[in-house]
Order: sequence, then C-alpha cells, then structure tokens
Amino acid sequence: MGILWLLQIITLSILSILLMHYFYDFLKTTLTVEKKRDLIYKPDERYKEMYKTIYKNKEQDISHVKKTNITFPSNISNTNASDATFIQDLPNNSYTDVPIKDEISNMKNELKDYLKSI
Repeated sequence: MGILWLLQIITLSILSILLMHYFYDFLKTTLTVEKKRDLIYKPDERYKEMYKTIYKNKEQDISHVKKTNITFPSNISNTNASDATFIQDLPNNSYTDVPIKDEISNMKNELKDYLKSI
C-alpha cells in the first residue's frame, strides 16, 4: 500500500505541474501582445536618414567649391565630368593643418592631466 500511495502522489504531482504549466502558457499567449523587433527594416531606415543628413551637410560644405570641366581620354567614360574638381581647389580642413605628432602629444598631455585629476 505504501508504494501504490507513493506512485499516486508522484502521478498527481506531475499532472498538477503540467496542468499549471499549460494553463500559464495559455494565459501568456492569449492575454499578452507579442513584442516583435524589426531588425531589418528599422535600422535600414535609420541609416538612410543618417546618410541623407551627412550628404546634405556635405553638399552645403562644398557648395562654394569651384567646378571645372575636365576632358577625359576616349577610353574613359565619365557622365559627371562637369562635377569634378581639382584637389588644389578643395577647401583645407582645419584638422589637416595640425601635424600628427603635435596632436599625439596634446592627447598624451590631456590623458596625463585627466589621470592626475582622478
């Protein structure tokens, strides 16, 4: 009688656990809205917006650059020949005027000062 009683308790426990599990799963699927993350189209739209902003800013930055007509050899086809510019006509960027060694030493000094302040 002891073994039969033990098997009944084990069977009832397993059945009650399974019943509670399926009931919880049923409530979870029927009462909640599944949250779906768009990992393909949403980032693509955000990148397109960023690219538009970047290219819009670039067009504003180089709008004053002188455009020149360049003649290409006959074996090179270029549909945008009138949009080409010479390198010497491009505006100088402020970061290219500072030598790299000076920038590195400035960065080292800034890092040392920061570490001293901690």
